[in-house]
Amino acid sequence: MTNPKLLLQRLHQSLHTLKQQQVKHGINAPASLIREIEDHQTAIDLTEQLAAGRLSEIEWGRLKPLLVTIEERQATKSVSSLNIGGVNFSDINNSSITVGDIFVHYVTNPPSIQIIYQDLGQFIKQNRLYLSVVLLLQIPLAVVFFVFKNRFLIPWWVYLVLVLLLGAMVYGWLKLFEARVHQKTVRLYLALGGFSTVFWLGLFGWQLASIVYPVRFAKQDFGIAVAMFGSGANFRVSARGQEITDLVYRQLDEFIRNSPAALKDVKLARLGVVNTIEQGQADGERIGAKLVLWGQILERGDETIIHFQVLQTPGLTDNPAIPQTLPLVRRPLQTNVGIQSIESLTIKNVASLQSLAAANFSLGLFYYLKFDFQNAVDQFEMTLNHLKESQYSRDATDPGLVYYYLGRSYQQLGAFDQSQAMFDQAATFNPDDPAIALGQAYNYRVLGQMVKRQQALEAVLTMTAHEKDIVAIYDRALAFERLKDFQAALDEYRAINTLDPDFFIAYLSRGRILVQLDRLDEAEEIYQQAQQRADGDPIRQAWIWVDLGQLYEKKDDPEAAIEAYKQAVALVPTLSTPYFFLAQIYAQQGITDGAYLNYQQLTVVSQNPSWAHGAFGGYLFQQKSYVQAIDQYKKALRYPAYDAPRLYADLGQAYAYADVKDFPDKKALSIEAFEEAIKNPGPYEAYVRSIYGQILFFDFGIVEEAINQHLLSLKADESIGVETRLNLGQIYESTGQFNLAREQYQILVEAGSLLPADRLAIAQNRLAVLEK
Repeated sequence: MTNPKLLLQRLHQSLHTLKQQQVKHGINAPASLIREIEDHQTAIDLTEQLAAGRLSEIEWGRLKPLLVTIEERQATKSVSSLNIGGVNFSDINNSSITVGDIFVHYVTNPPSIQIIYQDLGQFIKQNRLYLSVVLLLQIPLAVVFFVFKNRFLIPWWVYLVLVLLLGAMVYGWLKLFEARVHQKTVRLYLALGGFSTVFWLGLFGWQLASIVYPVRFAKQDFGIAVAMFGSGANFRVSARGQEITDLVYRQLDEFIRNSPAALKDVKLARLGVVNTIEQGQADGERIGAKLVLWGQILERGDETIIHFQVLQTPGLTDNPAIPQTLPLVRRPLQTNVGIQSIESLTIKNVASLQSLAAANFSLGLFYYLKFDFQNAVDQFEMTLNHLKESQYSRDATDPGLVYYYLGRSYQQLGAFDQSQAMFDQAATFNPDDPAIALGQAYNYRVLGQMVKRQQALEAVLTMTAHEKDIVAIYDRALAFERLKDFQAALDEYRAINTLDPDFFIAYLSRGRILVQLDRLDEAEEIYQQAQQRADGDPIRQAWIWVDLGQLYEKKDDPEAAIEAYKQAVALVPTLSTPYFFLAQIYAQQGITDGAYLNYQQLTVVSQNPSWAHGAFGGYLFQQKSYVQAIDQYKKALRYPAYDAPRLYADLGQAYAYADVKDFPDKKALSIEAFEEAIKNPGPYEAYVRSIYGQILFFDFGIVEEAINQHLLSLKADESIGVETRLNLGQIYESTGQFNLAREQYQILVEAGSLLPADRLAIAQNRLAVLEK
């Protein structure tokens, strides 16, 4: 068979001869000559493809008859006149060149590396745009995809389309080297690949922008971020995860939309897959969320375990008192269930209950942070009910966080017995969480169980001894503060602000300790730093003004203190603490109208109405407005009150001091109130019995029972009982029991400097009189 390269050479020679003939004829060249030149040019183009190994079977079908036609024309002309060198075209005609021959020829006579490079270089030069789009963008996009693939919220069909387009692009590149396709065909495939690249670029760009520059919640919003539920150990995106995520999101959205108008600040947003607590916290803080809901679907054999986890993001607590402790949340709220398939009714029902639990918990925390503790309790209780109905496994589920916030909510409502019960339940799930122990310690102090309080605080120090987590450091600092190791507490709070300069509550805690230690200039510097971190947040600024008011009071500057408290009220009119401090300072200054109005407002805004009404009643009692004081004490007792025995004792004392015209049966009413108080006096037993004994003797003239109540008070009192002993001494004197009276005064005199100076002087004078 004639070598295609030799054939190509002879065709070029023949074409050269024909073109010379055309020049010779000029414009009078015959049409047959022009047609023959065109046939030669076409044959040369096709033979070049044959030589390069790129001629398709269809094109060979065009080349072969064309060569036969040229041969036939040559047979009718003088070879010498055409100067074709006697090429025998019949050699080609009689050889049956087929596609198989071409392939054999290409394999047995492959083009040299130089030819391949030349062809590739020519193709790249002619297709720079495709090269830049496909190569220079596809590679970095692939890297971006594998780095962020769990963060992209892309439907499955998009991946299918992109895979098909990329397949077309790869096919085009392969065809380029098969040498059987025109560049136009290759470009068609590469155009599809280029389109896929642009599509990838736009899609990834949008996804990356949403990750790097997410839409943030407004500061006033209670933002809840719902992350994509990942499947398997590597948290991959799946249709099952998408369906469960959508179920949770819809359930939460519907729950919020059908709730009262008070929830208008609750907003929802979506996140990509979250696979660690740390990532959930970071992603939540980045968009300003208060909660992040995320989950994992673990495949174990034929089962699927679904974990619903609710995370509290750090930095929520701007109020230095609510909450005073932050849970570490090592194991956040989670529930799970074994199911067989996504279509089963079990998963639909259970997932619905669990998403309702997540919704209730989310809204409970919303109410909690808005200081609406009664609604918070209701939501947390419903959370527990939903978890129980979903039949969660104790080994896999951690409702400890729910019990913790129930304990904190009951604590703020003054229901300390219920609070303690909730903390005890939380401790069974999370025994190593110091926040629970701190909550218990607070309850122990209120309930008068000081030994248990000490033990709980020491347990916190043990739990957090080697913790470097910023929340654990805060808990440790708080324990040191409660144990009055102020320098250690200051060191811990300072360490927190070094690790995280935006951990606002630590500044306030440092400032309060410094005020206690009379290091007022240092405290002012700390509050200035806090002001820089307040970032225009009215609640943060209000708490700074409250603490500055305390500092000014310590400096004996009541005018500045009053102005500071007013600033706090102006910023947050619903914050109860500044009203209380204003009422106290006005009372000290003798500004009765100011004191009255602020105590009155305190009862309106306080989330602990029992305490607020009791405080107002105490002020009215001091002003000898006994009728109004009685009214406030009664209002206080309408609410759950941890200090109900004290309130009943104060009510009994107010009845005793009231005018008989206002309460003709005041003696019976007073004794009835005191008897109610001593039924279960708890930590107030010493106080209640001492006041009761005083009223019985000095107001009602009942001697024996008065003495008995005083003795019972001294038995319950761990301190010296100064007022009780002075009163008891007077009763003994009035009944002629001078030796017993002398004994009481002697105890007080021996206590010496432990007593207030005026009380010590009274005991010394009475003892001197009796000695004479």
